[in-house]
Parts: sequence; structure tokens; C-alpha cells
Amino acid sequence: MKLLAIMLAMVVVVASSLSQVSGQAVSNPSYGGTFVVALDGDPDTLNPSITTSTYPQQIGGLMFNNLLSYDMNFKPHPDLAQSWDVASDGLTYTFHLVHNATFHDGYPLTSADVKFTYTQVLPKYMSTMVKPLSYVSSIDAPDNYTVVFHLSKPYTPLFLLLSTPNEGGGILPAHLYSGTNVLTNPNNYAPIGTGPFKFGEWKKGQYVKVVRNNNYFKAGQPYLDQVIFKVIPDPTTRSLALQNGDVNFLWFYTLPSSEVSRLRTNPNLVYKSLVPAAPDEVMIFPNERNRILNNTDVRHALNYAINKTELVQKVTFGLAKEARGPIPSAYGPAAFNPNLPAPEYSVSKANQLLDKAGYPKQANGTRFSLELTWIVTLGDMGRAAELIKSQLALVGVNLKLAPRDRATLIDTVFNRWNYDLFMHSMGTDPLPDVGVARLYVTSNIGHNAFNNAAAYSNATVDSLWTDAATTTDPAKRTQDLYRIQDILVQDMPMIWLWEVNDFSIYTSDFGGVDPPTTSNGAYYFQEVYWTKGGNVSPQSALQAIADAQSKLTALAKQGNNSTAAWTLLQQAQSAYQSGDYASAQRLASQAAQSNGSSWGLTTGIAVIVIAAIVGVVLLRRKRAQAKKD
Repeated sequence: MKLLAIMLAMVVVVASSLSQVSGQAVSNPSYGGTFVVALDGDPDTLNPSITTSTYPQQIGGLMFNNLLSYDMNFKPHPDLAQSWDVASDGLTYTFHLVHNATFHDGYPLTSADVKFTYTQVLPKYMSTMVKPLSYVSSIDAPDNYTVVFHLSKPYTPLFLLLSTPNEGGGILPAHLYSGTNVLTNPNNYAPIGTGPFKFGEWKKGQYVKVVRNNNYFKAGQPYLDQVIFKVIPDPTTRSLALQNGDVNFLWFYTLPSSEVSRLRTNPNLVYKSLVPAAPDEVMIFPNERNRILNNTDVRHALNYAINKTELVQKVTFGLAKEARGPIPSAYGPAAFNPNLPAPEYSVSKANQLLDKAGYPKQANGTRFSLELTWIVTLGDMGRAAELIKSQLALVGVNLKLAPRDRATLIDTVFNRWNYDLFMHSMGTDPLPDVGVARLYVTSNIGHNAFNNAAAYSNATVDSLWTDAATTTDPAKRTQDLYRIQDILVQDMPMIWLWEVNDFSIYTSDFGGVDPPTTSNGAYYFQEVYWTKGGNVSPQSALQAIADAQSKLTALAKQGNNSTAAWTLLQQAQSAYQSGDYASAQRLASQAAQSNGSSWGLTTGIAVIVIAAIVGVVLLRRKRAQAKKD
């Protein structure tokens, strides 16, 4: 137990993690309503277990669960696992699953699904999981509701990796993926998970819609009828849509910095930090397969030639902070190395290094040309690219600007590696072992999106990441992380530009966007509610309808005339379908209160038949929730 206590003390994410705390529901939520979220482009997939790309994580995350969730203090909470135990040596983690979780197609979730996801999918296709899961020597499923992870050595970030889809993917249905090509499985585009929302519709270039899962295993959730992810490529149009109420939410990376000062003063909008982890960092990936960029002096020269102070002021309007290295300063001294040199802008040093590297200026003043690409719909990136182009021109580097849409960029950079420089904002996550290491370890050189596309490889760095993640000595962990940063700053595999302002913005007629029980509420919206909705849950209304139908059927068998009550029940069903759950419950209750009157045998038989038909319709609708929208 002493070993385990030391390990858990290394990071706040697992503080007091062995206490099995049940989630605290939002107080007095309202039911109903549609929450509209703006995207800058289409996702490439909706399966959060095969990519770290942002939109599959956030849209797909609504449709999936993982074993755990965690709160704003990174304390684990139950999700698909209702409780767990950790062996005293930190090598065995046993999770006890809930018994009432079902996939959206009606199949029960079992330990087989968890084992399949963690052995056949995540270690092959999820770049953040490749290295961490190498510490898992085996996974057992001794019964349908128990999963046992056996580790080869203690691994600090494990709890994070078993949490929400944003960190470690979601649990996939083995009965739909086993024996298939996971990357091309059609369920990647119309997911079937266990989550609070079900897939509704995807119209490419327009929107993705997810609808409430009325059979969700967490009683009372979710509160919204649906969430619509609306594609709005133009940054200014996104801001206007938010201001006009056509959109309810802008994530920090879809919120143009140029619009923040205006939008944050709008009394109908809430401007708030919703990311408890360290902030994203905007960085440039130099492709080390390129002969020019495979030179450390060249990469350092480009770094000196880029004025980060000017970028922060003119691109982010002072909302961001200059980056000093691969780990953001927000991590604090336990992980961030305060001894790293401050960003330095020096045209003279850049020129000296480029001369040393063998690239003198030609008669036209140019040394060489490089192409810079980014996702065209991210407004801050475009302004940064224009500014960087002018800065690099001062040292003789001709920068060709090549903005691309999201899908094309992912193919160009990560599938074909056909790029020179790629600029993007990269998430760093609550632990650098997860969000930062993926960009620098040799094992992540591959074609998974948003991994080590730069092809940087350093055996010492690889070893240090392993040591930092597995040591039981907090001081040794900090020492390893500091050394990693020292080496990376020397090797300059990335050009780190700025730490992102992580404030998102949403309309004030929605609550629960920043819930106390899950740090990813702003990603998955399971606790978001419309303040103008009703106080009757869809489950309560549906139960009232079922109860009334059962009573009226019994009355019909006794020969009682209940025609008026059946009319009320049909009205209740219509109200339910329209999302008016309060009216549905009231009408169903009125129908159930009818005692009817006697009638003839023929009429009685006819009504019994009608009752049977209505019952079948109700049952089919209840069982086919995934299809009715």
C-alpha cells in the first residue's frame, strides 16, 4: 500500500482515487431543448477510439462511455465501472461494471466489449494509447461484469486513460466490430455506443445530429432532446450565429480571438474557461523527412526568426501566452521546467545559423522555400501564417502558404507525410505523459492523426518518458520531465508558438455546461440543460404512458368503455413525440384515472384489439429509440 500511495501522490489526477464516489446530478435540471454547437468543418469519422482528432472525440464522445469519468480536480468517478480496486503493488486494476448499460441497438454491455476495445482497437489505432497500453501485459474478463488489467509496472496516468472518450476513446460494441476492418467499419459514421446520446443524422458539410438516449443507464440523463453540430467554416459567421442565437456554443478553438472582446460583453453570453487541464499549445511541426528541416540549426533558425511576442499581440489580441517549450507553464513546477530559456526573437542569430547550415542567401535574397499548411477554417491560424511569412522573409526564407480543409490536411500531413511545415493547436491533457508525449515518442511515428508526424526520434527521450510515467518517486518524475524538456528544446523538433486562451463561450439560456462531476461536461453535454425546458423527464412521461396503456387494456378486457381515455392516451403519445413531456405525463395520468362504463361484447372485443395495436406501437417505439429520429 505504501508503494501505491506514493504512486498516486505523484499527480493530482489520482488523488484519493480509490474512493468510489457516485456522480452528483445537476440540481433542478430542465428537460427538452436543442443545443447547437458550431464546427469549423466536417469530422473525418465519429468513432472516438480510432483517432485523437478533435471532432470525433467531441461528437462521438456523446455516444460512448468509458470505464471512468473524472471531476474538475481529476478525481475518478464511476462511469461504466461502478467500482474498482487496485492491488497494493499497483500492478492489478479490477473494475466492476454496471449491470444495466446497453448499446443503442439493445445489446447489453459486458466485459467482452471492454476487453475487445482495449486489446484490439486502442493499442492499434489511438496514438495516445499506443505507448501507455504497452504497460498493460494482459486483460482478463472473468465474468460479464468484471474486467482486470494486469500491468508490467506501475503506470501513473492509467486512471486518465480509462476515463472519458476524450482521453482514451470509448468502449466499442464487440459484436459490431470484431472480425471487421475497424478503420472502415460503417459504424464509424453512424456510431452505436452506450452513451447519453444516439446517432441521429449526418449531412456532410451541414451538420451532425445526435438525439437523447431514453434508455441511458444513468437515470434522468441526458436533459437535452438533441445536440446539433453545425458546420460554419467562416469564423466571423460563427460569431454572428452565436450572437443571434442560431448557435449556442463555441469552443475556444472555434472562437476567433478578434471577436472575444465584443462577445464577452454580451449579457446573453457566458464566457468561461471550461478546460481544467493544461492549455492547448499552438506549434509548428517541421517535417524531418525534408532534407532542409532535418537540420537542427535550420529548425533553431526558424524559431529565432519567428517573433512570438508579435504573434500573441496581433493574432490572439493578447489573450494567449508565449510558449517556452513542449509542456505548458500551466502545469506548474511539478512538470513544467521553469529553467527553460525565454523565447528569443533574433534575426541576426537566425541568419548566422542558416549560413552555418549551408544555405546562404542568393542574389534575390532568398535561401530556400518552404510550404506552411494549416486548417483554413481556424481564423487565428490564418492570421498567424501571414505574419510568420513576413517574419521569415527577413531571413531569406520564402514561405508558401497552403491552407487546407480539415480532411485534406489530415490526409496530406498524417497519411501521406507530404508537407514541410504544419501549424496547429495541440491538446496537452491533464498529464504530459498522454497529451505531450504522443508528439515526440518514436513509437508514435505513424499515420494516426495528430501524432508524431514530424518523425522526431530520440532514444533518450523515449526512455525518459517511460521513466517519468512509471517511477514511484515524485521528485524523480519531475527530474525526468525537466530533462525531457531540456533535450527537446535543444533538438527543436517543434516550434512552440503560444499557449492557447482556453475560454469558450455559450448562450446563457443553458445550464450545466460546467458541471461539478465531470471535467469534460463541455465536451459531452450529458449534464447540459435548457433553462426554459420542463421539469418532467422523458422517462417519467414514457412510464406514465405505459402505465395508462396497461390500465386501459385491463379495463377493456373487463368490458368497460374507455374510448375517451384512449383518445387522451393518444394525445399523450403525440405530446411525448413533440418533446412536451409535462403534457404527455398529465394526459396519460388523466387517461389512467378513467374507470370507463360497461358496453357490449362486440365493442369490447374491438377495443381490446385497438388496445393491443396501441400497445404494440408503444412497445416498438420504446425499443426502437435509435431509429425514431
